[in-house]
Amino acid sequence: MAMNTLGLSDVKNPGNASAAEIDEAAKFLISKKKDGQFRALWGDFGELVNFLASGEIVVCDAWQPAVMAVKAQGKACKYAIPKEGYRGWSIGNTMLKGTPNKAAVEAYADYWLSGPPGIIVSEQGYYSPTTNIKEVMSPEKYAFWYEGKPWVGATERGIKEGDLRDGGSLETRAANVAYWHQWPEEYDHLVQKWDEFLSA
Repeated sequence: MAMNTLGLSDVKNPGNASAAEIDEAAKFLISKKKDGQFRALWGDFGELVNFLASGEIVVCDAWQPAVMAVKAQGKACKYAIPKEGYRGWSIGNTMLKGTPNKAAVEAYADYWLSGPPGIIVSEQGYYSPTTNIKEVMSPEKYAFWYEGKPWVGATERGIKEGDLRDGGSLETRAANVAYWHQWPEEYDHLVQKWDEFLSA
């Protein structure tokens, strides 16, 4: 996230940091780690959910489905609305050029773009790229997950009658994307610096 308002950094695109920006971040994180800042780091979704549910992690950079999984355990958890804006992610299937399994790839993509999988990912806190999601999802659930309206009906996965989706509607959240998550140009350098941080 750009921190120029605090005078700490001037990152042009946090989704595609330069080698110098990565070096600056790694140096900062390593110094904080040596000062005892990090007791634990999460490595997978389940570990993150456990840390959040236990209260060992109180703030993190994560996906809304992790928040939903914590709420499903009856624990208080909220997806924040950063003033700097969200890091946007996109769900999509892409066929590799020259794949020997074209029919299988197309069938897989068609399945994930059909109604039922779209409902499943929506109810975890993602948005489905399915163009027919409004037609296949119940109106009450579509209103909650996509339009920012209050939850109607029985409590489900920690969501109670009258609750609102954190961050509001898809339109509101999409208007607040600061940058998109992407494969960084300096990927190898980023991994090297991350490994240095982990072993520091």
